Amino acid sequence: MKTLIRVVYGAGCDFAGIALLLYMIGFVTNIGVPKTIDTGLEAPIPVALANNTLLIVVLLLHYGAMARPWFRGWSLRVPHFPQTLERSTNVLFAGLPLVVLIWLWQPLPTIVWDTQSASIRIILLALCIAGWITVLSFAILFRHAEFFGIKRELIQFPGVGFNSIKFLPSPVYRFAARLETAGMLVAIWVTPTMTVGHLWFALGISVYVLLTGTFANAEKARGLAAAIHSMGRSDEAREFLVNVISRNPGHVGAQSQLARLLKMDARLVSDEAKRENADRRALIQAARASLEKDPFFKPSLFWAQFGVKHEQLLDQLGINNFKRSVAHQYQNWLIYSNQDIQLRRLLELWKTNRTWQPVLNTVEGADDAGWNVDLPPFYPLSSPSSMAIYKLAVGILWEHALAKDHFGFLRHFEESTVGNPIYIRRNGTLISQDAAHSARELNILFEEAGITRDQCLTFAELGAGHGRLAEMIGRFTNSRYLIFDIPPALVVSQWYVQQIFPNERIFQFREFSSWAEIESEVDSCRFAFFTSNQIKYLSHKCVDVFINFCSLMEMRREQISWFLDRIGQITRHSFMSKQYYAWNNVADGIVVTKGDLAMKADFELVYDQPDEVNEDLFVQLWKRREL
Repeated sequence: MKTLIRVVYGAGCDFAGIALLLYMIGFVTNIGVPKTIDTGLEAPIPVALANNTLLIVVLLLHYGAMARPWFRGWSLRVPHFPQTLERSTNVLFAGLPLVVLIWLWQPLPTIVWDTQSASIRIILLALCIAGWITVLSFAILFRHAEFFGIKRELIQFPGVGFNSIKFLPSPVYRFAARLETAGMLVAIWVTPTMTVGHLWFALGISVYVLLTGTFANAEKARGLAAAIHSMGRSDEAREFLVNVISRNPGHVGAQSQLARLLKMDARLVSDEAKRENADRRALIQAARASLEKDPFFKPSLFWAQFGVKHEQLLDQLGINNFKRSVAHQYQNWLIYSNQDIQLRRLLELWKTNRTWQPVLNTVEGADDAGWNVDLPPFYPLSSPSSMAIYKLAVGILWEHALAKDHFGFLRHFEESTVGNPIYIRRNGTLISQDAAHSARELNILFEEAGITRDQCLTFAELGAGHGRLAEMIGRFTNSRYLIFDIPPALVVSQWYVQQIFPNERIFQFREFSSWAEIESEVDSCRFAFFTSNQIKYLSHKCVDVFINFCSLMEMRREQISWFLDRIGQITRHSFMSKQYYAWNNVADGIVVTKGDLAMKADFELVYDQPDEVNEDLFVQLWKRREL
């Protein structure tokens, strides 16, 4: 049913866009529509010129903004919004300023030229309509990547497939794109009667079309390349991108996309990559089978959907590159826009801890780091400007965390190159957003819970991402760390911790039927990995500190209640939680709020504050009441 709704919505947006384009033909030609470019309430010439100029500027700024990297891929930043509907929704966004322009346009009926010959008038009108038909035909017939959004919805229906879609060869596509531009210019300039209002409109649109045509065509080709590559036709995809780069050497987005396609294609023929994929898939399948033995522990629909995408990213780029793919879904947010709420908050914090170090840090060139496997391609850091913003954000965060690092987690820390992180260096030392967040969180935990680094405690975490907290605890304390998670995150964290601590004893995930069966083995290990359902085997008060960040809220309601009870039973001392104040889980049809995530009567709340960097999150520390 959800798929049907998405298909109807996508088709409705597409047809609305086509209908608006048809109305635009009537608007410009003064044929068949109630409001045209030369009709409506007249105003003094200066007022009408100012009004119409403002409408054109708003239209062009709107379209220009939608073409910028910070706008594309916005659906990825909206929790639970289906990315397959982004393009269809963009059609609606694009139509809004055009509707406003048609509605508020004020005519300037002074004649510039007026053809008196009936035959010439017919010829000019026919040429104008032919120009519009060219534009409309290109939109419907050739923009496969843009219309591919609805096709990806249809593909979910059994028996429907689109792998046989034939794309135009790159030279033909470029010719068609240029033909569209020519058609647009003909459509707005060729007219038997040219008024001042029509002339003003034609000048504004022409400037925009001529200035942006090359970039827009390059973006269309990028979308086509992604669609073609998803069908396994790598040579064609690379041809499109090479042509884009040869004509636009500074188009960093196309270079990033080509770099990613080359990495993905290299993995397809690599025996080592095939073995790594096979081993990882086998472990993921074993973990999934463990969860499915009891339907209660099956991941929520939200995480089932994300898990599939994460597995695809790992298959495409490999676990060796996970810090440039799935890690950005665990917490390492890709802050790349001046509009990002976290950047704004970090800039406020920077004022209280003024240092020029974030500016002096160095970062690698623009990169294809990202997380999506859908179309169109979205590489947030694929421009120098977005990478510079990311560097600044991470640098400010690091200095802020360092200033408040009373327990010394960051003093001698350097980000590991395992997982191929984005290389940001502070005085030559690798730093990361993940490590800065981990230090912030552990300083709150240690201070509020009265923990010291030299204690030998047992930590446990439900939903550990790639194991960033386990890494920090392992490096700088004498404590043990147990991780409970679902695949593929469990597989990633187990692999990562093994790489970081090759000399430590590690209990790797496997099936067992009772805690007694493995207790002595687990007790002899520094790190241990389990599926989330295996938490039911732990004995009473066997964990000193339990941690959950941003995963309880993503479960089904009955699972949230069960895990909170279970955490209370096995935790001896403290429970630290960081969650969203309100989480709209569209996939499972529930809204989880702060009140749903409170511990029971055996625990008291000793710390409850908004997160300093992302104020949509709250941080709590619960301590077991003294008997």
